[in-house]
Amino acid sequence: MSWPSPPLDQLGPTLRGIARQWQAMFGAEFPALLRTVSVAGPGASWPLAMIRARAIAADDARARAVLDGFDAELAAALGAEAPRWPRRLRHAPVPLAPVETPALDPSQLLMLGAAPTSVPTREQAALLPLLAAAFGPRDESPRSAELRARVCTLAIPTAARERWRAGFGLMPPDAAVPGEHHGAMRLLEAALPDDRDVVAVDVAACEPMRPEAALDILLAGLTVRAALRRVGAGRDLDATRIERVAA
Repeated sequence: MSWPSPPLDQLGPTLRGIARQWQAMFGAEFPALLRTVSVAGPGASWPLAMIRARAIAADDARARAVLDGFDAELAAALGAEAPRWPRRLRHAPVPLAPVETPALDPSQLLMLGAAPTSVPTREQAALLPLLAAAFGPRDESPRSAELRARVCTLAIPTAARERWRAGFGLMPPDAAVPGEHHGAMRLLEAALPDDRDVVAVDVAACEPMRPEAALDILLAGLTVRAALRRVGAGRDLDATRIERVAA
């Protein structure tokens, strides 16, 4: 069974408005992949984050390359087509305020290249909306937020996992999670069979976790991978370096 992509009339009012603007401004349908991720996380946080990330990236080739890598891995995991981003997407200024990520330790933010800086580059700032969607404040318990971040360990290259885990302090081992979270763990393990490849996974792989909850964790894990790739800490992630993509 494939991952569902809700029709436009089933999207929330904000996304329906954006979809209408998309059609009017760019003469194209709202991307199916953005409709698919609209069910993950609170509200429409993921498609809005992906759009804002592209607006921040603007015409910066390196920033676009980082986001292209994220899109490519997401599309591969879901067996879908990556969004075709219009060149005329309105540009957004580089945000100066650091993203709030209560589930992450400062050492993990440093690892992701997301530690607060005076003036982040567009390449760095383009990932901030995705990090906010993945690990920003939510109406949930701190335990749930930390658990989501811990499960994302499975999306990180093997060589970097211990450094990531160190940020959790005395948290219990990865295996000590509620039953439904094992579905998200199986999903990540199936989608990421090794440190480089991303393969398509069936929506049933995440059972008994709800697909929208598992998709949220998959998106968070792929965000971590994109951030590691940007700073060069995930050298095993992709044979294509950002420098060559952006050249």
